[in-house]
Amino acid sequence: NESLDRAATALAYDNKARPTSEKLFSRLSALPWFKESIAELTILDYGAGTGLNSVALCRAGAKRVLSVDPTAGMLGVLETKLATGEFPACSALQMRSTDGSDVLELQGEASFDVVLVTFVLSHVPDAVVHRALENIAKMLKPGGRLVVCDMEQMHSGNGTHGHAHS
Repeated sequence: NESLDRAATALAYDNKARPTSEKLFSRLSALPWFKESIAELTILDYGAGTGLNSVALCRAGAKRVLSVDPTAGMLGVLETKLATGEFPACSALQMRSTDGSDVLELQGEASFDVVLVTFVLSHVPDAVVHRALENIAKMLKPGGRLVVCDMEQMHSGNGTHGHAHS
């Protein structure tokens, strides 16, 4: 059954990504600008996957969180989490473009105080990554913050290793 396979894949993703997501959120929560203004922040979780960060942001009291991802299966898991009604500040939207132009078109310029980009840029084709960043920047309000955490593929004789940087 295809939906069971997607659910199992998403659950495995959640389990594997949770420690990194928790560490990122812990560091983000320690920043004075974040800690002091979370209740007023509108946040775009760009490349939200199953919504680990989105849910954490909603639990922390963000005013609004929009979670976008191009993968229907991942967003389906997030939508299941949101269907509980526990996170009314959260909503999800499937991106149709790899450069975020459809999100920009729907949301408009200067729509978000914070854009969180977690482990997604490494999946954006090189030919459009600069355009994606330009579109993300346009969605930030004046004085808004861009928070990026991603992986860089490094190859060695023992396989591929990730290196996180932000």
